[in-house]
Amino acid sequence: MGFTPHFTIEPLKEPRGFIKCLQIFFAIIAFSIVVNYDGSFSIKASCKDGGGPTEVNFPLHYPFQFDHLSFAAKCRNTYLDAHMSGNFASDAKFFVFTGVLSMLLAAGVLVAYLLFDHVYQENRKLVIADFVLAVILAAFWLAGSSAWANGLSGISSVADPTEYIGTRNGNEFCSTAVVESCTPGKEASFSSLTVSVLIGFINFILWSGNLWFLYKETPWFKPVADPKGPPSQQDQIS
Repeated sequence: MGFTPHFTIEPLKEPRGFIKCLQIFFAIIAFSIVVNYDGSFSIKASCKDGGGPTEVNFPLHYPFQFDHLSFAAKCRNTYLDAHMSGNFASDAKFFVFTGVLSMLLAAGVLVAYLLFDHVYQENRKLVIADFVLAVILAAFWLAGSSAWANGLSGISSVADPTEYIGTRNGNEFCSTAVVESCTPGKEASFSSLTVSVLIGFINFILWSGNLWFLYKETPWFKPVADPKGPPSQQDQIS
């Protein structure tokens, strides 16, 4: 049959095909939550000379590179810049990269299952490549989810309004000539990002759990049968 496409849904009835669908779904959910996150926290600055409290809002977005941003605030008729510290772009980008890569590769392998399963079954090199790819992506998900969990812990710390006021950047803003004092304002919600970390580890479980089913397809577990068949009784006597 060669490399002629032959569509079949039989792989979807097997763990290797069904799990690929789950891998695509959970990979999309994982990186979509991170890149679409829209959060913020704020502090309230009391202006001198009888000025009312001014709320300074700090938006939080992917890739969470806070030390490259400045946030404008107005106290009375004076415009001020507030700054944050912390750069969590490497953790966030690696997690998103792992999710996008997993989605693309899982989708490509699934298409190969559905159109070229006859080639896959006959070519042991493809089976081994599929297994090795799953090992690599399982390792990526473990590393990426662990790094992102650590990054999220750092984000929640620097984005805490109470802690921010005590930082160097907070002190610089709150001790300017036109600001009398600062108090914590609105807190940011990180529930969706926490879910993304959990889904990241679910992706690790999916990719590592699928290794057993892929391993059973490899020649290491299932040796290629001898095309000549088992020796006959006459061959054994001779």
